[in-house]
Amino acid sequence: MAFYNRGIAWRLTRQFDRALADLNRAIQLQADFAAAYIERGIVRYEMRDYTRAIADADAAIRLKPDLAEAFNNRALARLKLGQYDLATADFNRTIRLHQYYGNALINRSLGPLEPSL
Repeated sequence: MAFYNRGIAWRLTRQFDRALADLNRAIQLQADFAAAYIERGIVRYEMRDYTRAIADADAAIRLKPDLAEAFNNRALARLKLGQYDLATADFNRTIRLHQYYGNALINRSLGPLEPSL
């Protein structure tokens, strides 16, 4: 838990390499820690490593298939890659899991406006 929390702190201060190191360690110590995969995916998204951000969301979803945040984060990365249909499906899944997930509602409507890379 300490590596996870410090990883979040590093992310918030935009020290992404340090954040990744701590989150990798947290996952190494507890491979079923879905929140650590989500957090690492956020770091990778911030670093514009969208493919790996999607992989981390996938890992979190495998561990906790009802985790709305993982679907939302995966959708955001898919938007950046121009995968609009897949992103929309993920936003829809987020909303089904958490009816009042405001960001998913907003992002789903703006998706086609997002420029692809």
